[in-house]
Amino acid sequence: MKSCGWIFVILGSLLFVGSVRDAVELPLRQFATSAAWLILNIFNIEAERGSTTLSNAFNIISIEPECSGIRKLACSAAFAGGIAVYSSFSMRAALMFGIFSLILAIASNVVRVVFLYFITCGPWRESAWRHSAHAASGVVIFIVVIAILST
Repeated sequence: MKSCGWIFVILGSLLFVGSVRDAVELPLRQFATSAAWLILNIFNIEAERGSTTLSNAFNIISIEPECSGIRKLACSAAFAGGIAVYSSFSMRAALMFGIFSLILAIASNVVRVVFLYFITCGPWRESAWRHSAHAASGVVIFIVVIAILST
């Protein structure tokens, strides 16, 4: 039953199509913002939340469409589908693995938003490496997701 793995490959590809991407992007940004705000509040870290923004008295971070996690979601779905097809997973195993990859991609984006909050609104907000850390964090989180899915 290799067909179930192909569902996630196709799903990952569809997320790059403009209308599908636009429909998923804003809810992903809002979820990442809300979840990151919740995590910050659990650890008693001051943060104000907007629809897609987090802020404190010093700075504001806006979760832009490029940081919505849509590319990570699409790539993890396609990667999980590829692994399921290559490994000849049963339909049930492929579905569980695909769902796990989607949850992992969304959760990793929340972790990235929390990290970005610290480098944008925290004590490092004036650092020269802040912009490099912002770009590198997406790559590092993506590599971690692929490494987890590969094991």
